[in-house]
Amino acid sequence: MNKTKVRLKRVPVHIGIIPDGNRRYARKHGLSLEKSYEIGVEKVKEVLRWSREFGVKYVTIYALSQENLKNRSKNELNIIFKLMKRYLGNISSDKEIHKNKVRILIAGETQTLPRDLQDAIINAQNETRDYNHYYLILLIAYGGRQEIINAINRILSENRNSKITEETFKKYLYLPNIPYPDLVIRTSGEMRISNFLLWQIAYSELYFSKLLWPEFSKEEFIKALTDYQKRERRYGR
Repeated sequence: MNKTKVRLKRVPVHIGIIPDGNRRYARKHGLSLEKSYEIGVEKVKEVLRWSREFGVKYVTIYALSQENLKNRSKNELNIIFKLMKRYLGNISSDKEIHKNKVRILIAGETQTLPRDLQDAIINAQNETRDYNHYYLILLIAYGGRQEIINAINRILSENRNSKITEETFKKYLYLPNIPYPDLVIRTSGEMRISNFLLWQIAYSELYFSKLLWPEFSKEEFIKALTDYQKRERRYGR
């Protein structure tokens, strides 16, 4: 299936992705965990290409949750940190990123990460800070509940006496100027949102794919977009 055979009248402006299934893919194919995660990183690059092809401006990837930081083994976390550092460290020489003017944004409690990874995060954002054609948002050391709690604490610290509205609350989120996701895709057959952008996805459409993240294909991506355009977004109406 390719673009010329697909008519999409309505494409999401912003897609959020929960890329689940790397460990199961490793077990299924007898691969090392590191190799499976490497394939997962390459899949992120593919999805970015597909997204640009169909005109999706924002893509958010749930790269590492706070629960992952607490519950994954030290070995697995070291693999993830290593691959993140490598990917972010290569942004300066990534021709696709610069040719397409993709801005990299990171959201989460990144101060809890290893110092060298924090540096890579800062550098990747600085390298792309002048771009605005497309956006890749990586949620790292992120938790939806924590983001909401942080926003509340910031509001309290300012001793606000005025009434808090949704619009004023939004200003205290990690990335207040990013539009909320229109569509959220989760892979691996799991049907839950796992603390992903809890405030922002209140009215997002959800698509659950049975494919493991490294298996996620362009055909499945198009299925998600096709399914999305059939939905009637009511926003509670």
